[in-house]
Formats: sequence, C-alpha cells, structure tokens
Amino acid sequence: KLGLKVLPPDVNESDVTFTVMPKGIRFGLSAIKNVGVSAVETIVKTRDEHGRFIDIFDFCARVDLRLVNKKTLEGLIQAGAFDSLYDNRAQLFESVEKAIAHGQGVQEHSGRGQSSLFETSIAKVQARPNLPAVEPWKESEVLAREKAVLGFYLSGHPLEKFRDDIEAFATVQLGSSSGVKPNSIVRACGIVASLKRKVDKRGNMMAFVTLEDFTGKGECIVFSDPYQKYGKFLLPESMVMIVGKGETSGDLIKILVNEVVPLENVRDRFTKSIAISVNLDSMNEETILELRKIMERHRGKCTCYFNVAGGGLDKKSLYLSRTLTVEPSAQFIGSVKQLLGPSSVRLQG
Repeated sequence: KLGLKVLPPDVNESDVTFTVMPKGIRFGLSAIKNVGVSAVETIVKTRDEHGRFIDIFDFCARVDLRLVNKKTLEGLIQAGAFDSLYDNRAQLFESVEKAIAHGQGVQEHSGRGQSSLFETSIAKVQARPNLPAVEPWKESEVLAREKAVLGFYLSGHPLEKFRDDIEAFATVQLGSSSGVKPNSIVRACGIVASLKRKVDKRGNMMAFVTLEDFTGKGECIVFSDPYQKYGKFLLPESMVMIVGKGETSGDLIKILVNEVVPLENVRDRFTKSIAISVNLDSMNEETILELRKIMERHRGKCTCYFNVAGGGLDKKSLYLSRTLTVEPSAQFIGSVKQLLGPSSVRLQG
C-alpha cells in the first residue's frame, strides 16, 4: 500500500530479520517456515566470514549442518532463497539430500585435516554431484509452495491472469472498505484462502470463506441455500467472483453471499462491450489494417468502441464499430495489447 518493494529472501543477501536495502525491504530468512533463528545465524555468519555462496553444494559444505537440516533447506528453496543462483526450484528441491551428503563429506575431510587433489577450486567444482534433470514446477505450484512457507505470495499471484477481468467487473477491493455502502450489492473477485464448513440450526451445511485479492482479505458468509447451489466452486485455492450484500466491520469487508461465479466464466458472463484505445500519432495504416484483421479473426457478440486520440484532434473521440463485434477472449485481448500496448484494451460491463 505504501509502494515499498518487498525483495524475496536470498541466502546471499538476507539477514535474520527483514532489512532495508537500497531497492526495498529484503525478506528475513527466519520468517520462512522451518527455518529457525539459529540456522539463519550460522548462514549469515558463514557468509560474512568467508564470502558469498556460489551454489547449494558450496552452501552445504560451509554451513553448520547440525543447524541447517533437510527441512531448513527445503524451506529456503521453496521460498526462493536460492533463486539468484538457480532458476529451477524443483531441480534444487530434488537435490537436497545429495547436497547435504556432499556437504557432510567435505566437512568430514576438513575436520580430519586431510588434503587432497580436491582442494583446488577447479577440482571442487568438478567433484560436485550433478543436479537431476527435473521439470520446473508450474507457476501455480511455485506460488502455492511459496505461500506455504512465507504466508503469502511474493514472486507472483495466481490472480494475475485474471487482472483485466477483476479490474473491469469487481466493484470492491478487499483491502479497502471505503467503497462499500451498507447493504449494497457488491462483486468481489479473489482466491479462496480458507474455508470453514459448519452445520446450521436446520441441519444444513453452510460455510465461512476468507477471500483474498491483490489488496487484502475479506470474509464471506455462505448460508445453506447458496452453499447448496454454489458450494462446488468454493474450494481452497479456487478463484471466484463473489456476489452478495456487503458490509464493513472496521477495515474488514464482509459479504453475505448470493452467488458464486468461477473467475474463468466471469468474462463471458459480464462483458457487454470492449473499449480499444487508439493513438493516431503512434499508428500507421499497416497497424490499423492489422487491428482490423485481429477483430475479424475473433468475431463475437461484444460491441467494440474506439477511444481515439492524437492526429490533430482537440480531444479524445469515441467511435462505435458498426460492422465488427468481437469475442472477449484472452487471445483477442493479448493480440491487441501486443499491437497497441498493455493498456490499450478495457473490458466493460
């Protein structure tokens, strides 16, 4: 809310607690689940005394493995603390036991005072085990594991692919209660962060749902009738639009749910028209012809408007396309954005 960037945890940058860096606030390693303060202290001390870690095998060879165990390493990896050294968390996660074994071997030899060919830097790199060939986690799994160890999404958000729909059709942001009038009907879009089912006085199932969007969280009460109808959409991590009566309790938004719509269905359900912003100063005939081709390839039922600026016009002008209606698909919107820019398309209800 304050515009301060939260930098991800990093074994070569983070301290025990959160620290202020020139580019933002660096996440503290001890705030990661299964990563204790004593483990972080030995990581930071080792780094300060002997330099930055070059890879996970160097990391395990130098830190105190009595304090930095398998669960600690798994937590660090899932939180993205090795992302500055590797771009495949899944591959690293599968290598934890191998890395610990390597580190134990190096420390045992060092403890015995043994010297060998492996003391040279080249040999040390050659002696490292190979990382297994593992497919990277899908974005949804990366984010789910991130949230499990950090408590929130940091490197991205599952709702990002629905941002256009949320900005167009949600009437409230869950992090701001100021826009909610008492007993008004609101539309909130988000991900189901938690779900608690309960049997009501009539013996029917109802639910209490915590919904989370880009700005914050809200509480939703789903009585038995709407739950019977829409309960199949209310699962942990499912992404939905909630329609219902809104009220506030301090800064918290509460919604008495009337209807639940899966987010993938919101665009088809609510889009009535599409507005395309056109700046004549940055367009040529070829661009206009390509835009027409895109519209012809994605014909549908939505009315299309053009917000036209530039080209010597005194003010923006609005034009209705009389011959072409379009389908508000992700492919259509993506093609127009690629041609005209990221803010060139707006869905309208």
